[in-house]
Amino acid sequence: MIGRIGILLLALALSLTLTAKRNAAQDEGGQRVQTSSRSLKLDWGQYARPGHKSIPVEILRFKSEPLPDRKYLIKVAELRNRSSKAVRALKFSWFLFNKKNLNEVLQTEQTPLFEIGRLRARSKLVVGIAILRPDEISYLKQETATGEFTLEIAVTEIHYEDGSVWEAKNLPAQAGAARPRP
Repeated sequence: MIGRIGILLLALALSLTLTAKRNAAQDEGGQRVQTSSRSLKLDWGQYARPGHKSIPVEILRFKSEPLPDRKYLIKVAELRNRSSKAVRALKFSWFLFNKKNLNEVLQTEQTPLFEIGRLRARSKLVVGIAILRPDEISYLKQETATGEFTLEIAVTEIHYEDGSVWEAKNLPAQAGAARPRP
């Protein structure tokens, strides 16, 4: 009974406070949650580990969209294609870490394939792709989840107009480790 109440209190608290901070290349966000028994903070942003520049499509900006239930949705708002080929569809992955150990993935998920129309070679595109609702991250619903967490989001699969597909390998890279291989 107390476990369910704690989870409900956490979900409610997750939805109450949203703080956004701006970075020149992207919008990052975060929220601090305080319940009677524990506190946690979640920040999110672009995957920026060693090798991130080898990913052909870069996330330039995020947007957090408020929902009617006082929760919110993290969306990718702008993309840049670094490659010489036009892109028609993408998959994203997110990686959850405790800030005390940025090399241990606590939870990860990959999105479905999103058709984005056409992202021309070496160009930018404004989009509105829903990635996740932080209040639905199962790890953070656990009563043992306390402290500060970070969520890193990356493009992990690219479908080009010519029919070829690029998939990220060896993500996430260890903090300070060698670059992931495309």
